[in-house]
Amino acid sequence: MESYTEREVFPKKIEEYGYKFNENGELRNIKTKERFLFVVKPEDRSYNQRHYEALGEVIGVYIEEQLVKRFNLIKEPIPVEPDENGFPKSRIYLSGDALDCQTLLLLIQGSGVVRPGQWARQAKRVNS
Repeated sequence: MESYTEREVFPKKIEEYGYKFNENGELRNIKTKERFLFVVKPEDRSYNQRHYEALGEVIGVYIEEQLVKRFNLIKEPIPVEPDENGFPKSRIYLSGDALDCQTLLLLIQGSGVVRPGQWARQAKRVNS
């Protein structure tokens, strides 16, 4: 029996989902300009959840890219020394003068699926 991960390949770009960010930073449908809709397949809640999670991952990558490209932040792994498997445990984003500035604003990300640069994830569900 094949699992859903073996038969489903979700897009790797936001536009391939039919969405883009508008000038206000809101995720909108490219054609209709509507907000994100959770329900893609009305009778398949499991698929809708996987679709939402996959899109969320793509959005997270996009936002982290914007932190570097648009806001000129530097991505640094923490801790600086890798863990026992050789991988950093997390990452931070800092400005070029963060280590020698007079005033520093520090935002600490919580745990879970919300990635750096995101304040929250919200999906609008429609009851059928």
